[in-house]
Amino acid sequence: MVDVITLCEPMGKALVTEPVVASLILGGRLVELLGVGEQRKEILSSLVSDNEQLALAHSEYRSGDNPAYVNCSVERDGDDYLISGDKIMVLNGPAADKFLVTARSSGGERDRAGIEVFIVNANAIKNSSGSTLRAYATVDGMRAADIHFDALRVSAVD
Repeated sequence: MVDVITLCEPMGKALVTEPVVASLILGGRLVELLGVGEQRKEILSSLVSDNEQLALAHSEYRSGDNPAYVNCSVERDGDDYLISGDKIMVLNGPAADKFLVTARSSGGERDRAGIEVFIVNANAIKNSSGSTLRAYATVDGMRAADIHFDALRVSAVD
């Protein structure tokens, strides 16, 4: 946390509007914690070299401050997964190349167990016939998005 404060304090004073918190701190830290092998190395390298931006798609309607509230669902379909549901206030969503999407594979909507994180390429949403991304400005001048997933197919190897 001290490193984050050291990084963010001068950026705040300079009113930097880059998605450092949304992409590097939230997204990068989650990849660091949950990513595996080559996947982790590839994504973190792309973030550091400024080739890609991430966005964490976790917040949902009615979730309040409960991080275990996940109503967005995922089901296995052969070698792939199908994600259905809505995510709101996805910081850096309009500019993200990849999304880290939380979805429930088991349990009730407030259970701590049964939540998984999936990497979703932005192009998969854009090229989908039923999934949508609605971009908007936030009150602090940043950009966010609401995303609707309509059985969006995600490869198990991404």
